[in-house]
Amino acid sequence: MTSLEEKIKNAAEEAIIKMVESGSWLKMSSNDRILVDKNLFQEIWNMVDIDNIKLKIKERIEKEIADRIVNHIAGELANDIKTLLANKEQREKIRFIAKTQFNNILKNQG
Repeated sequence: MTSLEEKIKNAAEEAIIKMVESGSWLKMSSNDRILVDKNLFQEIWNMVDIDNIKLKIKERIEKEIADRIVNHIAGELANDIKTLLANKEQREKIRFIAKTQFNNILKNQG
């Protein structure tokens, strides 16, 4: 088989697989719909635990708020650090303090 023939065969196979996976090969007419008794939906709705849903929404909102706060703080810290390190004199002072503290930690370990 030539390269072109292989590409066409592969493309056709992929197209068929996508069509089967998506279900687009099976379509129902709107006239063929199955009617579901509205009492079934009412029964299902009555089974829903609204308090549990509220709790899950609350937890998700709290997590989202916490994540946004952490991201904002991280951004502010990054900006502050960049500002401090942009000044050579400040950068050298910070390095000196960091090295001094690091050496103190190493001395206390030994």
